[in-house]
Amino acid sequence: LAQKTFSFLRKESGLEDDEDLPKEAVVVHDEYVGPGYSLPTEGMQEAVTLFARLEGILLDPVYTGKAAAGLIDLVRNGTFPEGSNVVFLHTGGAPSLYHYQPVLPSMEDAVLPPPSPSSVKDFDGIEEKKCD
Repeated sequence: LAQKTFSFLRKESGLEDDEDLPKEAVVVHDEYVGPGYSLPTEGMQEAVTLFARLEGILLDPVYTGKAAAGLIDLVRNGTFPEGSNVVFLHTGGAPSLYHYQPVLPSMEDAVLPPPSPSSVKDFDGIEEKKCD
């Protein structure tokens, strides 16, 4: 995948596609996988919430959510020099969100804005928005 992406970018940039991507140019950070496949991590839950709330992008909790957690951590730790161009490849997975609803109890909070002061409680204790 890295070699194909490298070749594509060189071609699209008008550069000759006559060299391979050096193996040392590809760095794998697998420490963000957590305890195992399909098992949630705090970083993944934060990443899913941040992407949904701030960008309107839904991430699945298995692959893309954990990859985004890694990206966020790498940015916070200063891994990328200021002004760097960083590409995050969103691989899909939104349909799996329905399967992982019990894992992501805060998903509704991530997608919906926080209640405003104009919110009121009805008699059932369910919060409703007032129409202004």
